[in-house]
Parts: sequence; structure tokens; C-alpha cells
Amino acid sequence: MQTRRPPLAEIDTWALWQAAQAGRWAEVRPWLLLLAGFCAVLAGLVSFFWLTAPGDVAGLLLALLLFSFFLYGRLSPRRAFAAAAMAVLLATAAGIFGIWLLAFAGSQENVWIGILGVLLECSIGLGLGLAGIKRLGPAE
Repeated sequence: MQTRRPPLAEIDTWALWQAAQAGRWAEVRPWLLLLAGFCAVLAGLVSFFWLTAPGDVAGLLLALLLFSFFLYGRLSPRRAFAAAAMAVLLATAAGIFGIWLLAFAGSQENVWIGILGVLLECSIGLGLGLAGIKRLGPAE
């Protein structure tokens, strides 16, 4: 009987880092795809809220801060490493959001370009996540 895999929020990023350091890339790649997909979907959510409520940046930042604090506690029992992992995740999501924001601003804030960008970000995130899930082996 196959046991259930832990959800992404329960992955120990320290153990993942140790596996990467040991060169066990077949074990690491699926989780990196899942984390990259998570960042793309997070960027898509931020882009969506930027598009629909551009005047509420403070509310968006507060929601992102609360979510980050919640996720921080689940990334690793090692607090310093969890903070570094959270910083990498947020920087990746911010980079993806930045690309969307440049495209949106470059189109003179055309709402259709904004919507298309949000759909593209989320589609890429879902695609990366699904690719990672397909590569996960059975839980031991």
C-alpha cells in the first residue's frame, strides 16, 4: 500500500538542501519544480490583486506579510534556513511579478494585457507544479 505524500507546505527545505548538496538531483528536481510553480502562482495572485485593486498596495503587502509569516514556520525547523528559503521564494515571486509589471506598464496599463499576463503566470505555475508532482516518487 502506498502512503500519502506530505503537502508542499510540509516539506523540510533543509532536508531538500542537504539532498541537493549530496547530488541527489532526482530527489530534488520535483520539489524545485513545485516550489517554482508556487512562486509563479503567487506572483500571479499578486498581479491579479495589483490589477484589480491598484490603490490598496498596503493591504496587499499586509496580506503577503501574513502569508509569508505562516509559510515561514512550515519550511524548516531551522529558523535561519527557513528565513533564507522564504526570502528566495519571495524574491523569485517578486521577479516574476516584476516582469508582469513591466509588461503591464509597457502596454500603457492595458487591462487585457494585464489579464493575459496573470493567466500566463498562473498557467506556468500550474504547469511547473504538475510537472513536479508527476516526477515525485512514492513516499517511503
